[in-house]
Amino acid sequence: MKDNKSSHKYTLETIAQMRLDKKAELQASKEMINELCRELFLPPESNNKIEGLMHHVNAGIAAYEGLMTGLKIFRKIRGFFYGRRHRSKR
Repeated sequence: MKDNKSSHKYTLETIAQMRLDKKAELQASKEMINELCRELFLPPESNNKIEGLMHHVNAGIAAYEGLMTGLKIFRKIRGFFYGRRHRSKR
């Protein structure tokens, strides 16, 4: 039983056309992914100045909480590794 692909003859023109088709497909996928990321991560448009201000305040609070959580985790990890050395000297 012959494989269907092995009976197909490839020429330079067909390979070049297949390459261009895949390149266009990749470009379309890239644009779709970029649009999806924009929709997911861009903040919503504010209708007035108060909403814009509140969005900035919320973003600042979230950044501060993220930083403080990261510092707490770092201190716990550092205490875990350095605490053993200091305890063994006692």
